[in-house]
Amino acid sequence: MINSVLLIGLGNIGQHYDFDLPLEESLFSHAGAIRNILKPKQVYGIDIDSSARMRFTNKYGWKSFSNIDSLPYNFYPNLIVLALPSNQRESKYLELEKFTSADWLIEKPVCDSGAKIKDVKGYFSKSQGNIFVNYQRRSYPNLVSLRDQLSQIEMQDSIMACGYVSGNPLSNVTHMVDLLNFLFEGRKLTKELIDHPEIWSYHGQNCKAKIINFPESAVNIFRLDVFSGNDYWVYDSALSFIYKGSAQEHPIYRDELIYAGSSSEQLSGDELGLRFVYENLVKFSRNEPYDLCRISAAIETMKLYY
Repeated sequence: MINSVLLIGLGNIGQHYDFDLPLEESLFSHAGAIRNILKPKQVYGIDIDSSARMRFTNKYGWKSFSNIDSLPYNFYPNLIVLALPSNQRESKYLELEKFTSADWLIEKPVCDSGAKIKDVKGYFSKSQGNIFVNYQRRSYPNLVSLRDQLSQIEMQDSIMACGYVSGNPLSNVTHMVDLLNFLFEGRKLTKELIDHPEIWSYHGQNCKAKIINFPESAVNIFRLDVFSGNDYWVYDSALSFIYKGSAQEHPIYRDELIYAGSSSEQLSGDELGLRFVYENLVKFSRNEPYDLCRISAAIETMKLYY
């Protein structure tokens, strides 16, 4: 069981995304999910911002400190949650080396440049724990169901996919790359060179995929269309479910009316923030089957991105 947690970084994903929600509904931040899903006996927070520490303590009743050296000398976490931006993590890896047997949950992406990919492996060379990265869509039941459906397609049969994202590519394109790796595991995606700053192209065993980023979009986009034979699937994070239909029905334009087809199959899903990530951490702690992103998979995602 996970009885003690160290949360490093008390910013947006650390605690603020759901700060104004009641305690029981706080599932969009690490602090809320730790409290409501893990329910550990002991939690400490770390942040250099004194106001963030105060809000953390006032809402959750947990102690917080400005640095790791201020932690109680006999405190040893089962789980370290690193919720800092990627460009602020390097020093923390070194400071936390003493917790060799702790498991980790790290925010994505694991690095902010291609030159640092090799460094990430080195940070955990002494670790005996399990290192997970918060690509949370691997834990969503509807996407796990989609992976299982796609895994039934024979390797000799082709699959095509197109992902659409908006915003910061380091965050959102890598999210889509990881989702493709998760859904098409075994098909071994490799990157194709393409002369366009907002398009990423990949191929694998009887598999082709493209990701298109819309950096100036005024709306949040995260959508994936998958085709194989006479079937297609659409995952749209704005609607929280997957639509399955016949390839002949697939629309040219993005229009939510396509989800109303009477012959369609809707795969139910519920994307309540970090709920499913932490539920899978509980499964992991009980030695039950789980769906989480390991550091090795996250490193492969960064290689495919850069």
